[in-house]
Amino acid sequence: MKKYLFFFILLSAQISFGQRMIFTNPFGGQTSNGGISSYDFSTGIVTTPISLSGNPLGLVNGWKLYDTKGYYDGDAAFGDNHRMENGLYGASDGYVYGIDQFASTFYANNSGAALLYRFKPDNGNIEALHNFNGIMQNYSQLPVGAFKNALSKPRFGIIEGAPGVLYGICIEGGAYGIGGIWKYEIAKRKFTEVGSFNPLTLGKSPSGPLFKALNNQLYGVLSFNDRSPGVDGHIYQVLTATDSIVYTNGLDITVSSYSSSRPNGPVVYDPTNRTLYGARRNFGSGSNRGGGMYSFNFDSKEVINLNEINTNRGILGSNLRGIVRGNDGAYYGVTEFDGGSGKGTIIKVNGPRTGSADFILAADFPEAPSGNSIIAVADKIFGTYLDYGSSNRGIWCYNIATRSITSLLAGGNALGYGVLPQLAIVGNMIYARTIFGGKNNSGAIVSINALSLEVSSVISAYEPTGKSAVGELLDIGNNEYLGFSNTGGSLSDNYRNLSGTILRYNTAKKTVNAVANLLTMTKAEIDQILTTSPDASSFANYPFTYKPFGMFKASNGKVYFSLQSSEVPWYPEYYPQHRAYNRLCEFDPVTNSVKELTKMISAEPLPALEYTPGKFLMNSFDSLIVYDLATKVNKAVLQIPDAAIYGDFQGKWLKASNGLIFGTTSSDKSLTNSPSIIYSLDPANNFKLTNVAVLANANQANIGLTEVNGKLYGSTATGGNNNHGYIFSYDITSKAYSQVYSFNADIDGANFSAGWTLNNAKLYSTSQGGGANGYGTLVEFDPATSKLKVLSDLTVQNGLGIYATPVFPTFPITADSTDIIVKDTVICSTNSANLKASSSSVASPIFKWYSDSTLTTLVFTGDNYTTPALTTTTKYFIAVSGTGVNQNVSGNGKKTDSYCKSHSNNSCNHCG
Repeated sequence: MKKYLFFFILLSAQISFGQRMIFTNPFGGQTSNGGISSYDFSTGIVTTPISLSGNPLGLVNGWKLYDTKGYYDGDAAFGDNHRMENGLYGASDGYVYGIDQFASTFYANNSGAALLYRFKPDNGNIEALHNFNGIMQNYSQLPVGAFKNALSKPRFGIIEGAPGVLYGICIEGGAYGIGGIWKYEIAKRKFTEVGSFNPLTLGKSPSGPLFKALNNQLYGVLSFNDRSPGVDGHIYQVLTATDSIVYTNGLDITVSSYSSSRPNGPVVYDPTNRTLYGARRNFGSGSNRGGGMYSFNFDSKEVINLNEINTNRGILGSNLRGIVRGNDGAYYGVTEFDGGSGKGTIIKVNGPRTGSADFILAADFPEAPSGNSIIAVADKIFGTYLDYGSSNRGIWCYNIATRSITSLLAGGNALGYGVLPQLAIVGNMIYARTIFGGKNNSGAIVSINALSLEVSSVISAYEPTGKSAVGELLDIGNNEYLGFSNTGGSLSDNYRNLSGTILRYNTAKKTVNAVANLLTMTKAEIDQILTTSPDASSFANYPFTYKPFGMFKASNGKVYFSLQSSEVPWYPEYYPQHRAYNRLCEFDPVTNSVKELTKMISAEPLPALEYTPGKFLMNSFDSLIVYDLATKVNKAVLQIPDAAIYGDFQGKWLKASNGLIFGTTSSDKSLTNSPSIIYSLDPANNFKLTNVAVLANANQANIGLTEVNGKLYGSTATGGNNNHGYIFSYDITSKAYSQVYSFNADIDGANFSAGWTLNNAKLYSTSQGGGANGYGTLVEFDPATSKLKVLSDLTVQNGLGIYATPVFPTFPITADSTDIIVKDTVICSTNSANLKASSSSVASPIFKWYSDSTLTTLVFTGDNYTTPALTTTTKYFIAVSGTGVNQNVSGNGKKTDSYCKSHSNNSCNHCG
């Protein structure tokens, strides 16, 4: 007798939006490029059912580029001109790991943020692993302080200290604010801070990447310490067994006459004589000495000053940076200046020895190289060029046999150029991260065959949909929401867009599309700046910023939002003709088009507010403005008061039930006593401004207030019992203000910058960091009891939200196949099957059974279906509907398959 086995496969990777709360995330989803996170109140599970396409590789951000090419933080007085960018590393598991400081958080002004990620060279799929959140930013870009002083600003690349455990260096954050060492355990997906640099007992200012030396242990070199600032560097050890950092030895120069100073760049360890070899920098750009080599013996602890560049810097170059050993046994180093070309050299020494000056010129560089990236592969030495933003060059290759330099990835090629210094080695393949060139000038990840020098594209950073879902969502009906991507878009390479796109989500179809680019400056305005600004060449890569919140549907049914454009962001006062603009834009959901309505000079634009039909409240540099949609006329209605008294306007406005408009200010970071306050504006009384409450010990509030039964609620990122911020309330009738809840960042989350959403008399929000995982939280606050509940400790895959205000779908939603649960059933031939369907996510479910995938031919309605007698393989497709949930659409039903089985004796014993 034959039998039929019914397999009912439960797929739980995606869950519908029934009884859910949704919000954006920047690094979640199938591509780690962000999307919509969904919280299921019945299960307490957060998933990411809608993902942006592409990958999270960041586009070049001019502010961060300046930071990485400028002087080392805190040590500018020493003349350091370090380029401490990141790059890639090939690990033993076959993956290539990278750190991308151009991805990550929305604001870029020295936030210290970066993304740790990985990919397999054969498929190119990028997976986000950890976000170095750094100094978190709110609307006004005031530093909030990293959660638990977390390490940030990772630099100098990655090393695999033990199989499956990665280590790296940060130069910001930690117990003393100057960085430390971190590790990431791949199998556990666990990030740990190993230790902080102590400026007194250990030292500070890393001079190069971590390296393996004595007994395969991890070591590093620091430039100096605060106890003895004149010393010439220190060696430290990373104790991997105890997660700590210890001082090993000083690198003081003991001879009376020398031509070099502190350690400079990567080092080489020779296990045959247990000796470390490294480079020392020169005395500064005006010195006639070019630096040299040193050695340290781990047994004798002896430090020796070796070969030096004395008066022949015109031949050998100057500022020796980085040492590597070639396959010929010689030691090679890179100088960054001088030499025959005036742009640096590669030099070698066959046998380093005390007091010698037998450096040999190997070759002159056509452009200044970066010693941070020097590596040896086969019979070649590879590295990157230093000024990758202007020289339009990428990688150099020195052939030891021919003594010649070949430049790879020159500017203008189709694969990319401008290479981050850390290069990954996997066998004879080198992997590099370019930040310019390639499709739409977006950069890429490329591979270089070290033997043939053939260059191939592995992953393009270009993504027309945009990079990272951020900000608030706007309900426009019909299962659709509008949102923002952080950067990216499909603009041409000459005017490529760093300001992102408008995203259109469909929660029924689980789709997202970029429908408009957020070009915050017109082509004519960009052309003007590029031709008149002294920093035109650098400006070509600056971001054009915007605020990913405050989009609203007006009384006329159209959608409006505000954009901010700015340039030369760290010293805009030098270029008043290019001040920031506040641009009011109209988005047409029918045509997916954006139209600019008006613009005005404004340092910190606030999203517009339609306070009465057709009248929009905006702010300019020194005034509040009312824009009349009908007449298209701007009218100044109030002079913005002194920031020393009121603070700086920030966030969104709220029109309360009493007719007044409320907002908050942030402390002006340039003024010592500038407060953060709640204020009101009276549109019936010439927008009279009143300070209604001071936010004690807070430098800013979240992006907007929420009204609950005549009280306004908001939150801060500082102040409160733990100085982790607090939730406050203000009664608009009694004018009573109070702090109603103090955050504990370890439990509740850190930096609640998003809005608070009211639903069933409770408030919901997300934090940007903190919580059990350090990647933020999703919380519920009850104003009636002043109690806060953490609904979920978020992860890299669903958290880290940037202004990720939660939204509750208010329209009927559509069921998904994963809302339906069935069990395996076995029947004998000619018998009927008793099939049962259920759902944990749809309330009061009604199940319908169809014989076709288009859900056209209905065979039964109900949760228990008894089939006719079956003799052949049969398929059924189940759909469900319920409270607030529409039935599955065609092609999205839950399928069941039956497979004919028989015993060898043709019997079916279990059938009785």
